[in-house]
Order: sequence, then C-alpha cells, then structure tokens
Amino acid sequence: MELDEALKCLKTYFEKHGWPEYIDKYKLWDRATLSDEHYKLGWVVVEIERHASFCGAQYIRGLPMSAFLTYWMRYAVNSENEEVVELPQRDGEVTIDIEAYVDDELSGEVYDFEIEIIEENKYKLFERVFEFEQIISSFDDAKECIPEYCSGFVHYFSDRLSDLSCYSEEEINKLVAEYKICIEGMIYKKIKRSCEYKDDVSKDY
Repeated sequence: MELDEALKCLKTYFEKHGWPEYIDKYKLWDRATLSDEHYKLGWVVVEIERHASFCGAQYIRGLPMSAFLTYWMRYAVNSENEEVVELPQRDGEVTIDIEAYVDDELSGEVYDFEIEIIEENKYKLFERVFEFEQIISSFDDAKECIPEYCSGFVHYFSDRLSDLSCYSEEEINKLVAEYKICIEGMIYKKIKRSCEYKDDVSKDY
C-alpha cells in the first residue's frame, strides 16, 4: 500500500476523531513516512515526526527550541477497510544546545542571588526559588556552595536523559558532564555579580 493511500485514511480518521495538536493535512503529508515495522497482513505503519520541549525548554512558536525531543506518532492503517489503530509513540534523540538551554533555564531574575549583611565580615547569601541560603564571609565561601546548589538541576537533567532508551550510559554521562560544567559556570557568574555589590565580600576575588 502506498503512503498516499494510508494518509488519506488517516486524514479521514483525524477528521472524525480530532486532529493531533499542531498537525493539519499539510503537515500530515509533509511529516509522515511509512515504517518498516510489520503490524498485520495488509496493514502498514505510518509515522509522523514531531518535536517536544525537553526538560522544560522554552517554546516560542517559529523559533528553535534550545532542547527538544524528536519523536514519532505511530498509526497502523488498513486502507482496504479504512481501519486505523493508534500505536505507542517512538522516541528519538534529544537535540540540545546546552549553553542556550542553561541560559533559558536561568533566564531573567528567577534564579538570582542576594546578599544580606548580618554583621561585620559576615553575610547571608540566599536565593528565593529554592530557599537556599549560606552564611559567608568572602567570595571564596560563596563559590564553595555552587556544586551543592546545582546538584538538583544536574540530577533532574540526568534522570530525564536516563528515561530515553536511545542513549547509552556513556552518552548520558558525557551530556550530564557538559551540562554540569555549564550550569555551575552560569551560577558562578550570578553569585559573583551579587558579591560584587558588597566590597567586603568580594575583596578576595
């Protein structure tokens, strides 16, 4: 059965049961392919390529996402009796610009640090989202908290990659290592910027 016949059946199916989000008849013909997968005699499997935000990456229509998962919606189609069976989606790889993704993740004033004077040469460094705080007396003290503060971000990123079957342990470890370096570097800059407002705190820098 040719792809065109299968797509006509799918079009009828979607018109009756509702079109998937962001898919119309034009995108259906543009993004659909026949799979080599065997379903039943006389049936074919149609895959429709889709992209989804990964790990909360921001999506602005018309602009590329900094991190997205490519996946395929799958349908078994029998054009002779116009039957359609929806199959589980097939996940592909994540496309990620780690620096752009981390920049999005930490954008604006969401994860910003403030310093409060407690007494001479003693300050409270805090961040409101995670209610993180640490008593410091120098910028070196502040730098030491970065791995601890970033550990939650790193664990979440690692867990999401581990959920995908397309990555080996070695590939996951490599991506997580790159992410860890990047996010710790950006948090370092945020803390440094806050400390620079306090001459006494940043004097060792």
